Amino acid sequence: APFDTPKPTRLIKRMLELSTGREGGGIILDFFAGSGTTAHAVMDLNAEDGGNRKLICVQIPEGTNADSEACKAGYLNIAQISRERIRRAGEKILQGATLNPQKGRSLEDLDVGFKAFSLSPSSYSEWNALTDKDSNEALDKQSKLFLTQPLITGFNERSVVYEILLKEGFDLNAHVKAPEAGDKFPIWSVVNTGERSRKMAITFAKKFSKEDFEKTGIGQTDNEIFVCLDSAIDDTTKVNAMRNLTVKVI
Repeated sequence: APFDTPKPTRLIKRMLELSTGREGGGIILDFFAGSGTTAHAVMDLNAEDGGNRKLICVQIPEGTNADSEACKAGYLNIAQISRERIRRAGEKILQGATLNPQKGRSLEDLDVGFKAFSLSPSSYSEWNALTDKDSNEALDKQSKLFLTQPLITGFNERSVVYEILLKEGFDLNAHVKAPEAGDKFPIWSVVNTGERSRKMAITFAKKFSKEDFEKTGIGQTDNEIFVCLDSAIDDTTKVNAMRNLTVKVI
């Protein structure tokens, strides 16, 4: 086993029962995810009692010892072990879940999925601090650069989408749909469900016109946000679009 002394799943489940109840909700936070026992226990208990507990697991990518069983199995850091344990635990639960008949739950109702995030630098270009020793030309050059290149060279669209998602107050559990290959209008769709229902469309297209809004149907629903490059949309189009939705630019 990758860990010599993993936390016992049964003990964690009992602690969860005491703290959240047998029909529990809430969010369980584990700052030392390790092998992922807490995540395993949360999913297992939800399957048994019909609970709706959510979880956040945090683990630094601490390297495994070169001579350890974990490293020999291909796990170079503890975070990799955590993710693999959660994946396997979810598969095992779906294969033999003990469902509470009083809840009317089915295997399709069980949520054993998860998202994994890593901290990384911002994808937005950094503003270089200028002093009174810098010339007006330097300030003008930097200002123009933010219009022509607001994002770092070689940026990853998905990373930018999640950065915008957080800036706009969306949940990390929001449904994110990438544009299909070959789409004439490459639009990223972000949807928040539940009490904080919101929708956001993001495009990295170099140009987006009034006709493009009409063809894509953006702005046809309430509480919608549209995000694009500042250089992609002219002022007239922006003003017209803002009658139906909130427009933000990069």
